[in-house]
Amino acid sequence: MSFRISVPSYVIPGTYKENLDFLHKNSSCRAVELLFFFYDEDAKALLKRELAEIRAYSTSFLFTVHMPDEVLLEHEELILATTDFTEHYIIHPPRNKNAMAEFASVMDKWRESHGTERFLLENTRLYNFNLAEKAMASSVFGPMPLCADIGHLLMEGCCPAEWVAERADRIKEIHVHGFDGAKDHVLFTGNEAWLRDLAPFVRNFNGVIEIELFSWAEQLAAQSMLAKAWSLAHASTRKRR
Repeated sequence: MSFRISVPSYVIPGTYKENLDFLHKNSSCRAVELLFFFYDEDAKALLKRELAEIRAYSTSFLFTVHMPDEVLLEHEELILATTDFTEHYIIHPPRNKNAMAEFASVMDKWRESHGTERFLLENTRLYNFNLAEKAMASSVFGPMPLCADIGHLLMEGCCPAEWVAERADRIKEIHVHGFDGAKDHVLFTGNEAWLRDLAPFVRNFNGVIEIELFSWAEQLAAQSMLAKAWSLAHASTRKRR
């Protein structure tokens, strides 16, 4: 088993650096997903202010970056700022079905410039995901690697184990969070059927499993439950060398 457990860059109220300081001191987890759901002026200013300190932690943490919810060509600025210490970039498909061709063009440009396997397409809504897949079908670089979001699959009534199994060779990252019938990104109970059903896959998974919960108390509870469900106690959390 060689998957790595990751946590978001927001598990306590505070900045990127404050969260990294906290995790370095209080957790054995050594993989973090830097969250940039928005890349507005405030986010740019914060990144500029803390970039050197984030980079300094790259000897301790494996970093992935969650790109803004709506990807724009101008967001390459964020890639250029972090490319020297980031393994993967998580990409949402466009919400607008008419934006798929432009999205595919941006992905091809980024994949050519920064690496064909570094950008992971995430299933936010399956309708949009499938359209983005179709738009990328003719890419000279082939299909994009994937980030499987388990909570979003649950929201749409899709069996996570079946969806993941059908795409196993393309999945590089998994996002785990619960869905209570109304809201996602909630703590699960540990007794869900989907947890048991995913166990055979994750035990042979060579990638990142991010627990996508945004409080430290929920993180601790989730890590404990996943340890029981997936034998996480024996999984590697070390940074890949």
